Amino acid sequence: ARGPVPVEGAAVGIGGAFGAAQGAAPDAIDGAGTAGRSPGTLDREAVGAAFRDETGFVQVATASTPVSIFTPRRPTKVYTFAVWLLAILPLPGALGMRGLTGMVPADDLWTVRIAALGTLTVISLICAVRDTQVLRSARHSETASAGWMLLTPLAYLIARTGMVRLETGVRASAPLLVWLVCVTGAVVLLAGAAIGRVLFAAI
Repeated sequence: ARGPVPVEGAAVGIGGAFGAAQGAAPDAIDGAGTAGRSPGTLDREAVGAAFRDETGFVQVATASTPVSIFTPRRPTKVYTFAVWLLAILPLPGALGMRGLTGMVPADDLWTVRIAALGTLTVISLICAVRDTQVLRSARHSETASAGWMLLTPLAYLIARTGMVRLETGVRASAPLLVWLVCVTGAVVLLAGAAIGRVLFAAI
């Protein structure tokens, strides 16, 4: 008679011998059939019996080597506070520039605008870096590089949308759409302010 043979990982449950191999959910594996067996062993005849090792993978015990039949769970985190801040940043930035326009002398206006634009760029870069860090900590194996921000926030958000969809399977385009709306609003706001100054000067 063949005795039990050791297998990799600690067996915490045996049940549904062929059910798991046919696609049963990992949570369906219970502790049935473990009586009289030492942890970490399975009968060689119990081909197809499923067990869960210490990594959380569901395995199938064969006569030779256990084979994984389930892939790791995908990460579930899609959005972060940093990416939402990045998405809405154009609108408060435009409001700030418009407010500074009436407070700064005309000779210094372009200097102030360049300084404000540089400040927004730095804040946006910080948001992108933080967004990437949070996604990494949430088990995303691949994330969009914050280096895309050197082009534009649009480039980063497009790259992020694609990478998050690959990692989670979720269409994570909401921050990109919000950014486009905020940019449109910012352009309208600044253009309206400029037109208003021209008309006021003409009167």
